[in-house]
Formats: sequence, structure tokens, C-alpha cells
Amino acid sequence: MKESFFNRTFFWWGIYYGIAAVLIFLIEYFVFPSLLGSSFASTIISIFPLVLFMTFAGIAEKKKQGGFLSFGKTFQTMFFTALIGIVIFTIFSHFFNTYYAPEYVTEVYEKEMVKAREKMEDKGMSDEEIEKAMKMTESIFKMKDSIIFKLIGLAVMAGMAAVIALLTALFVRKEPPVNYFNESQIIDKEN
Repeated sequence: MKESFFNRTFFWWGIYYGIAAVLIFLIEYFVFPSLLGSSFASTIISIFPLVLFMTFAGIAEKKKQGGFLSFGKTFQTMFFTALIGIVIFTIFSHFFNTYYAPEYVTEVYEKEMVKAREKMEDKGMSDEEIEKAMKMTESIFKMKDSIIFKLIGLAVMAGMAAVIALLTALFVRKEPPVNYFNESQIIDKEN
């Protein structure tokens, strides 16, 4: 009998990850606003729970399957866990940025533009090159509210999650012994 989607391990761990990601963002936003943006600390703070919940989902699925889980199944469980959490966070982020704090994205954008300009000046780029790069970035930023922009962001995060799931699955998986399925089928037929 096929397991219901809502009873799958990755579904619930994905929901837990999505809730954790939202709570971490809110804590950063209200308590540590200096961490928001592209700081290294913010990146680590957001990747750590992703890896943690994907690992927990893989371990839970392995226990559910009797202690063995192939690499493919481990990757699948971990990736779908991340994907569900990322979708939850993306939906939250859309509503947060649209209704609660529409200025938030603009503030982050302006901070990043100042940093980018400083980096370009440090590299010795001419004013003309800097202005050209800034205009191109500004034209991309104007698309921030479009659904295509949000889907691209979702795809980038899913790609990142896939890479992390591939790496993490190497450590969580436990392949069954070579004759495991043959022996268990023989035992089942005898009983």
C-alpha cells in the first residue's frame, strides 16, 4: 500500500524546517537586524537549520525503513524536506515583504548597492563602468515583485538544497547488505 503524501517523513520535517526558517528570520529581523543581508553570519544561520532538518529527516526515514536507506532514497527524503521548507519560507517572505515590511527589501538593496560600489571602486573600475553595473543591478531589482523573480529565487534555493542534500546523504545513508532483500523475501515466503 502506498504511503499518503501527508504521512511521508519529508513532509513533516519540511514543515518543521519551514517554521524554523521563519522563526529564525523573525528573530534576526527584530532582535539582530545588523545580521540581515549578505553577511556571513546570516548565511551560516540560515544554512545550519537546513542541514539539521534534512539530516533529521534522513535519519527518521532510515529508522522507518528498518535501519537501511539507499543513497537515492536518502537524497530524495532530504531534498523534499528542504523543498517543502523553502516553499513555506518563500510564501512567508512574500507576505512579509508585501504587507508587513515592504521597505525591508529596499533597505537591503540599498546597503548592498553601497557595498558593491565600494568594491568596484576598490578594484579601480572607472566611474562609467560602475554606473553601467549599477544601472543593470537596478533594472534587475525593479523586477523583485514579479512572480518570475520569485520563482528564480526559489529555483536557486532548491539547487542549493539539492547540493547540500547530495553531500549530506553520503553520511546519513546506510545501504542494506547485498543479500538483504533476497533473504527477507525468502523468510516472508516461508512464513
